[in-house]
Amino acid sequence: MTEGIESFAHDYMAAQKAAWELHDFDGLRRLEHADVRFSNINGTVFDGRDAHFAAIEGMKSGFGNAPISQRWRYLMGDGALFSLAYEWSIETPGRPTVMAGILVGRVEDHLLVEEWGAIYTVER
Repeated sequence: MTEGIESFAHDYMAAQKAAWELHDFDGLRRLEHADVRFSNINGTVFDGRDAHFAAIEGMKSGFGNAPISQRWRYLMGDGALFSLAYEWSIETPGRPTVMAGILVGRVEDHLLVEEWGAIYTVER
């Protein structure tokens, strides 16, 4: 299933970029289970796809709706698990903010059901 999980991961990366950069949630809506759970290393937990979408909107608003560009990279996958690395560049006034992260996702019946991640601000 490695090929299948890698294909899913690439679709997921494209859907994340569309949501964050273009406010287009259709891809994530197709790939995430309605009851998906997101857990971040800092203790933040989002239960459900709608909570994930609200968190994206909240973070974007927290950055003053500044333009965000993302770079994603597939790291590995096997069976139902995959891992990705990403970097965001947020064009905040004065000085861009750069954030980097890593995540592990678990897929069931071709839908993301769990994601564990860590994100941090990169000092430049």
